Amino acid sequence: MLRPPSDNPSIRLFDRTIDAASIHRALTHPAMQLLKDGGTRTVWKSALFDNSPVIIKCRENSSKASGFRRLFRISPHDTELRGLRRLLRLGIPTSTPLARVVAPDHDCLVLKYVPGPTLLEVLAGPPLTISQEKALCRAVGDVVIALILKNFYYRDNKPSNLIVLDHETAPRIAIIDAVGIRYQHPFYLTGSHLVDMLASLYLEPRGVGITIRRTLTMRLLHGYADAFNAAVPFGDSFRRDMWEFARTVIEKHGDPTPKVNPLAAPGAISVDRQ
Repeated sequence: MLRPPSDNPSIRLFDRTIDAASIHRALTHPAMQLLKDGGTRTVWKSALFDNSPVIIKCRENSSKASGFRRLFRISPHDTELRGLRRLLRLGIPTSTPLARVVAPDHDCLVLKYVPGPTLLEVLAGPPLTISQEKALCRAVGDVVIALILKNFYYRDNKPSNLIVLDHETAPRIAIIDAVGIRYQHPFYLTGSHLVDMLASLYLEPRGVGITIRRTLTMRLLHGYADAFNAAVPFGDSFRRDMWEFARTVIEKHGDPTPKVNPLAAPGAISVDRQ
């Protein structure tokens, strides 16, 4: 199992209020909890000296190819750092990067913990009221449209990557995995990007056995349309066309069962494929 490095790693700080000793404490915290084990990459929850929770994302960094990618800043962690900073500039809630930790065979990011359930956990939980569903769907629409209108899109817009903030009152959406944040020149940014992000919201729940009710689907489409119409007015056909295109993407997709079940207990490696 890939654990955070503890033997004098190189620590690069991004937050001036945090010192290297506090980061090292997080790397060696006795109560550190494994959240995800993907073999060559793991995700841990730990804490700083002041008990502030942090997330540590670790990847193997032992091959020449990974060293090359890190040297030219095209590694997954470099891509995620750029995505996180883009989200912060856009005012979209996300994980604040605190430090990068590099060892001979490790490359880790230490991020501020974002509290709250994932959208997938909310969908798998107790039924929501109609008003809660409407507010949640509008929040999802708001964050998607906020990206599109600034010429960005999210390639990995699945519910387990979206944290629901202020779930009980006025929900907002935070993106916690920014590797898939991409800039696209306005000339090439098309409705297909919006459709792909909508389809991603359905594929992951289907892969873990969650059925999205038709009424929730309609409310999500209304959330998309309301957020979009606030900036770019569309006709009544917007929702119908959006869902028809998204349904085509979903039907053509292969087995949506994830390699790591995001609803499984911490440390679970895989789910059975049917």
